[in-house]
Amino acid sequence: KLRPYVGEGFLITVAFYIAQSNKAEMDFSNVNGQLDAILKQIRPKNCWEENLGISEIKGSRIIKIGTKKYFQYKIFQALYYPFNNLPITIAPMKWQMLKYKIAKDQEVSNSKIEDYKTFFSKAIVIKPVSLPKSENISTDFVGDYDLEQVLDKEKVQTGKSFNYSFIVKGVGNLSVLKFPEVLSDSLFEIYEPKVSQHLTNNLGKLIVEKTFSFDIVPKFAGKFNLKDYFFINYFNTRTKSYAVLRADKAIEVVGADIITDNEPISNENDLFENLNELKSDEKSFDFRSILLQISNILVIAMLFAMIYIVWPSKK
Repeated sequence: KLRPYVGEGFLITVAFYIAQSNKAEMDFSNVNGQLDAILKQIRPKNCWEENLGISEIKGSRIIKIGTKKYFQYKIFQALYYPFNNLPITIAPMKWQMLKYKIAKDQEVSNSKIEDYKTFFSKAIVIKPVSLPKSENISTDFVGDYDLEQVLDKEKVQTGKSFNYSFIVKGVGNLSVLKFPEVLSDSLFEIYEPKVSQHLTNNLGKLIVEKTFSFDIVPKFAGKFNLKDYFFINYFNTRTKSYAVLRADKAIEVVGADIITDNEPISNENDLFENLNELKSDEKSFDFRSILLQISNILVIAMLFAMIYIVWPSKK
């Protein structure tokens, strides 16, 4: 993709192609060193990277370009999610291959002569597109997703916990997806979720599944929908419009209501408790004030002593 939305992933593949009709024998050389040099130039600074982890070069696919067929040898592959709409330029890259040719000398006619040949790629410019403005929804979460839900109970007693899982699955950068830190209110105590994420590479298409598993304790009896607590706003790159993934599960709560004591530990009346028991005719001693006065007298005495010792005596 040369025009992805801001936050939408675009795939960069570094690969070497050899035509099926090619008769020259070639081999890879100094792969790690050459790849390190390429990655220093190719990795955009304003993007989140998801490396697809190619650990071994294999010619696993035949690609048709124009009328010719090529063996594709993937060297590196990663998804990049732009943070802003600044243009991303991928400069021309070079890759050196080891090439063999048969010696012309009759005495060594069966030997091979090693040579090197350098190949070059063309420059690529990627221009991310800003998300359209919306009066109702404000989000930088982008992708194409579906929602799955798991509710371990349909009926629960007040004060007893139940588990609800909010599972987002699809194409996009789910690493940045999170819920607000505080979801609890007067009806439910909602604890911080357990979060897990699973990635599947399907021919360069990264399918991501992220699960938020919540333990919830209800405080009041009744039937409650979870849609007001669990929802995600996002921009759908397939429909090119804003959408919402919203819970549609409900929980039935039975039992006695749990009233939370929110009164402060002390109140204004405490200031006047036992006021009639206090006696005003008894003398009180301020020991702190007395100690301070003694300290001051000692400091002054030490000062005079030092003056007496240091001051030169008259003959």
